[in-house]
Amino acid sequence: MRKFVGFTAMVLLLFGLTGCTPPMPPELRIAQEEQSFQCVDGDTKISYPESISDISADYSDAISSACSGMTLSVVKKKEVPQLDISSGALACEPFLTVPFAVDAAVIVVNEPDLSALNLDLKTTSDIFDGSITMWNDPAIAKLNPDSELPAVAISVFPEVQSEALAAIKQWAKDLGVAFTGSLLKPTPLFKVTQADKLKDNQIAILPYSVNSVEGFVTASVVRDAKHLSDAAPAESSNITSASTQWVSKVTATSVTVKVNSNQKPVAPEGSDVAPVPYDAIYPVNLGLCGTDNLITRAAARFMLRQDSQGSLGSSNLLALPEPVRIAAIQPVSKGLPKVKITPPAN
Repeated sequence: MRKFVGFTAMVLLLFGLTGCTPPMPPELRIAQEEQSFQCVDGDTKISYPESISDISADYSDAISSACSGMTLSVVKKKEVPQLDISSGALACEPFLTVPFAVDAAVIVVNEPDLSALNLDLKTTSDIFDGSITMWNDPAIAKLNPDSELPAVAISVFPEVQSEALAAIKQWAKDLGVAFTGSLLKPTPLFKVTQADKLKDNQIAILPYSVNSVEGFVTASVVRDAKHLSDAAPAESSNITSASTQWVSKVTATSVTVKVNSNQKPVAPEGSDVAPVPYDAIYPVNLGLCGTDNLITRAAARFMLRQDSQGSLGSSNLLALPEPVRIAAIQPVSKGLPKVKITPPAN
């Protein structure tokens, strides 16, 4: 709050010194707009991913409470949604697609004798292409000097969500590792029921949102055996840290994001140091479907409000970093009722 007040004072000072109205920064304008609501009457059919289906009623209740003429209805079977939230292919033809939340690819093991595991991406690649076949392989042992690794064969669980595999491959590429994953079979969507099939001694790449339900042991990713103290655990704080490295690209029909691993991650509020980024992340997107209309835009704008993003804290997805959320809001808000913003009195 102190930062917000200070920023507002700075804007007002500039106004007083120059005698003209300076352009209002997007983050300040959006913060002021979100003190009220941009309502357009009508019902919006929405499709939620499995990872947040349990809080879908919360969104419906919230939008009806905020805007008496607006409702959200979960799509029925074979219906085409007007809003589709998905980390995979959208179930509609969108006129606009923007990020909605953060998910990540996590390396999990279902090995009863392993309670923790370090892997680098070269060793991970060798496991998923069949070059490394035993848990006590020297390459794995070197990364886990304090662990007694079982002398049992590694079994690769082949099913993997396409976006999760792409995120791991991109992180590996950024670190100079060619990740083939030849034993893996990508699939557009990945549900919790698929992860239930993991057997003992298997290793898999799962969405963070799925493993939040399953609770398998996740591997921390290290650069190499010389940097074990700089491990990036597959935890919410490290995934969130990586999301602050996202760079947004805005076009007329989409907002896309890409990790810039050379960009310094932003420390969370109240801390001076950012957690080590876990860079195998990818967006869960919000598709605005069908013909462009204000009802769909208003519902999408509501889903991107900071308080709506806050609801993700009780789900298995993570909220967007603020710069990405602001980038997503701007094209979504096109044509919506303007919120009257009254600058504070001098």
